[in-house]
Amino acid sequence: MENLRNRLIQGAGDRDFSGIAGCIVSVWFGESLSEHPPRRSDDSIVEPLLDLLAETRVDREGIARLIQEVAERGFPQVMPPVVATRSMSDGSAGFVANVVANAQAGQAFATGLGFELQLSRPAELTAESAISELRRIVSDHDKPEIEHLLVTAGGPDRAGVRYPGEEVVAAFIAEQEDLSIPADHLRRLTLHLWSARRVVDIALSRT
Repeated sequence: MENLRNRLIQGAGDRDFSGIAGCIVSVWFGESLSEHPPRRSDDSIVEPLLDLLAETRVDREGIARLIQEVAERGFPQVMPPVVATRSMSDGSAGFVANVVANAQAGQAFATGLGFELQLSRPAELTAESAISELRRIVSDHDKPEIEHLLVTAGGPDRAGVRYPGEEVVAAFIAEQEDLSIPADHLRRLTLHLWSARRVVDIALSRT
């Protein structure tokens, strides 16, 4: 996924992506929409996917009509197909482009190409597994030299990529009453929800 983003940022040839300007493009891999992206060294899918992105045109007139209808009469019982969904012929990858800004504002996106790119990989997450993951993170950092552990959810990684799903999970954990995470050395545990600009202290218990 990072390879694909880098190719886009570097120019992706002479392709014209104006048809998806102002969109967030969520890319999936595999026919079941649940596979990992190809390895960094595997470029076989990059060029065909870039071609498909360049060919895509969102229905901006349809979106404008939908916005007007919602403003006048509320949401329709059946949503019209105003988002652009495309798939590779072999099922190896696909994407959905959702308009979130007008085309003129598109250059604000991190790719520099007028649209943003993110990975779409559906996964089932339970309350137990979410809290278990926080326990794992705490356990990995529960050391005498660390007093306060700040866990940022939804913030950018070293490549500047954000994973909004992290923040959704963190917000869910933050709402759990009577939650206590075991630790031997840590004195304080804080969740930082990046886009919400919210910090929440989680209780610690001694093991």
